[in-house]
Amino acid sequence: MVAQGDVTSAETYYRCSLAVPLLVPLGALAGRAAAGTLDREAGLAGLLALSLIFGGVPYLLTAALLLWRMRGMDAARMARLSWFAPLLMAALSVLCAALYLALGFRETADFDGGAMGLIALSGVAALMAFASLLVGYAYVVLVHAGLALLRAARLVRSG
Repeated sequence: MVAQGDVTSAETYYRCSLAVPLLVPLGALAGRAAAGTLDREAGLAGLLALSLIFGGVPYLLTAALLLWRMRGMDAARMARLSWFAPLLMAALSVLCAALYLALGFRETADFDGGAMGLIALSGVAALMAFASLLVGYAYVVLVHAGLALLRAARLVRSG
């Protein structure tokens, strides 16, 4: 049996869930660095590192906007808001890809700024948006399933 003082609110759960997509890749990289294996075959840690590199800034912006919007919300409103988070992340990913190229980084990525650069930008933006939606909605489902399990175990207050 869990003591009442050990139970948290669903609102706190939703807020904390925003940190996991940043903490998992950072933890994997820190573990590889501590083990001295950063220069070896990447595997899952490499995939997590890529997610942090390409999605880190858009996700930080998404999480910051969500945290700001969640002020004063109850759990039911936060749950509804969570279903819009991947759409926000996709839009911010496209914006970040465009800004990356517009700020002069196109030379390092072999973009010529002309028609081929626009085609490349469109491809990168579409890929970022698709990945944001795919991973984002999968994560939202996991967050909601985790909350249901924690509520069933009475580790998170219902309501």
